[in-house]
Amino acid sequence: MSSSAEEGSDVTDRYLQTDDGAFYRVDFCAGLELSEIPSGARATVFYTSLANGVLSSCQAPRMEGAGGRRSMFGEDITTPTEPKFLVYLVTLCNVPVPAAATPQAVLDMFNGGGSYTGASLSGYYDTCSRRQVRVLPSNVKVVGPIRIPCSGVLDNPIRFASGNAFDTGSCGNDNQLKWQFYLDQLMSAAPYNINPLEYHHKIMVLPTGFSNYLKNCNNIVVGTATVGPWFRGSPTSGSNTWGTGLVWLDGGAFDIGALFHEVGHTLGLAHANVPGGCGGFDQCDSSCPMGSASKQCLNAPHAWQLGWLQPARSLADADVFARPTQVALPLQQASNNSYAMVSLTSTGSTPNNQLFVAARTNSAPYDVMFDSKLDGKTMVLVHSYNGTAVSSYQRTFALATLDVGQRYVHPDSNVVVSYTSGGSDGGAVVTLCRRSGATEAVCGDGLDDDCDGLPDESDPDCQGRMNGNSRSPPPPRVLGGGLNVQNGAVRPPVPRAPPNLPPDAPSNPPPPAKRVARPPPFPDIVRGSGGTWDDWTSSGRRLLRRR
Repeated sequence: MSSSAEEGSDVTDRYLQTDDGAFYRVDFCAGLELSEIPSGARATVFYTSLANGVLSSCQAPRMEGAGGRRSMFGEDITTPTEPKFLVYLVTLCNVPVPAAATPQAVLDMFNGGGSYTGASLSGYYDTCSRRQVRVLPSNVKVVGPIRIPCSGVLDNPIRFASGNAFDTGSCGNDNQLKWQFYLDQLMSAAPYNINPLEYHHKIMVLPTGFSNYLKNCNNIVVGTATVGPWFRGSPTSGSNTWGTGLVWLDGGAFDIGALFHEVGHTLGLAHANVPGGCGGFDQCDSSCPMGSASKQCLNAPHAWQLGWLQPARSLADADVFARPTQVALPLQQASNNSYAMVSLTSTGSTPNNQLFVAARTNSAPYDVMFDSKLDGKTMVLVHSYNGTAVSSYQRTFALATLDVGQRYVHPDSNVVVSYTSGGSDGGAVVTLCRRSGATEAVCGDGLDDDCDGLPDESDPDCQGRMNGNSRSPPPPRVLGGGLNVQNGAVRPPVPRAPPNLPPDAPSNPPPPAKRVARPPPFPDIVRGSGGTWDDWTSSGRRLLRRR
């Protein structure tokens, strides 16, 4: 689980559940580089010490057979298409604050009604998944308010290495997890008689500002969530074969955007960012709820990750090398196949990276990402994402927001995205091209080396270099790997001035639309310490918390 602290960094807590059912928190040494650890995958953890239920490790775990665990790409949706939600409304013994909402208010937020008439979580799913994922009233259960006592001991099969005692004076000692299991324990008996593991998402709505009254809660906690589902394949989960994701939500963040942001983490979605972040934060993409925690549909790469939307056109950067290719895009939410996807395989590109090009416009109430002055205007958004089926929990990056006539040049691959004109039904026509340089290198060959859209005979770079079938010797051509080729020989690289391009798009999207103020989120940090080697093999668990 990972949380965004008010000071500016995410705090990631990783849990290991051993084969005998015990839970251990794992602290990795500061500075240790860790690749994605899929939730629920089997792993061998090498630890240096064990104290108070915490394993300290200075070595990356060895993953065992994790490849298929997070396979969620392709034409099929592998997350629940009729998700079931169990919502716990709670109060805490040591927090003098009432429950954040009534059961009816929670049902209204899910199903519509009351203050949520015209905008509900079910409406959000209908719109943004194009009715492929449905939140049905019969699949939402709300219980509470339930008071969690000042202290207690869990009496269920779950065992914590820190002990099964819990209290409500602190978020430490694994208490947040233990609160969930305490509530599960109550559900199994009268008057509830509920099996919590039959639900895909368990959401605990905590009193507003609860962490102000408790220790070790890293200031104001907006939301906490597991990364991916836990308890997949449990013998007691009934018809639920996908697993159960856990969410904790501060009552002050009780709204559709914040709730889906946390649920998105349980579906395996990482944050949506911009290159370099924004003031130290890593949730800066205003076109996606994983970046803004407001009401927008997912950006194109996250929609592709879940299988909610598919590309209208899939290309590799080699397909558009010096060949401008026009693609007509419908509005992203107007079709199940709605964006262009360009795989980047050129030298210098991030491995597995892909560009996503989509046409977006403000569309209330569920997809509003631009300032109101852009209402009715279609913009073209460019994103990148380097996740794979094996390693899907990767941030997406918003690279540019284009108006008609603007273009964006991807610095690693030299792929140029130009917003050529408006399209039918509010969509957009874009031109995709990968350039070899800032000017035309060879004239008369029918290729557009600089991707300026001009044929050689009309390109100012070719003046005086086209005479019937003859042509002047081309200037040195700097290839993708930085080689300078002249008359068939490799020469030292030629220094080049910055390209003189038409007006390009700003590097970041426009400021996000106004939304409910809450503490800003932050990037991941890993904590840990070190001593003698031992190992432990079991299933890794991870939680993501926003503070």
